[in-house]
Amino acid sequence: MLLENNSKKVNTLLEQFNILTNIEKIRLSKEVLENNHINYNFKDEIDILNHVLELLDPKEKKKIKNFGNYKKLIFIESKYYEFDKTDKRHYIIEILFNIYEEDFDNNINTIINKHLDIYNLTYKLLGV
Repeated sequence: MLLENNSKKVNTLLEQFNILTNIEKIRLSKEVLENNHINYNFKDEIDILNHVLELLDPKEKKKIKNFGNYKKLIFIESKYYEFDKTDKRHYIIEILFNIYEEDFDNNINTIINKHLDIYNLTYKLLGV
């Protein structure tokens, strides 16, 4: 974890996030960022996640995006919606940090490390 002052609700949801597969983590993170509830522009982060998702699942571009097919992810996302703005910011920081720290293959890790500026994003979100 990156932050030390997460609420119990955030930590509980992060435990559920940590047991997801890499593809599920990317899908959920992308969905949370696209349904932005904290008034921050996540366009760059969403683009990175889209690119990583296409590398993990080359058929992803051809799929019809129906998040309803991922019941486990919907449950986790619904719990996220119950958070206040501070918890939402903390959760976003933590899931992106989890992806930043995740051991994908070298190509994906290079892309993430080069383009996902998690520390700068953390400062921006905590300062919002």
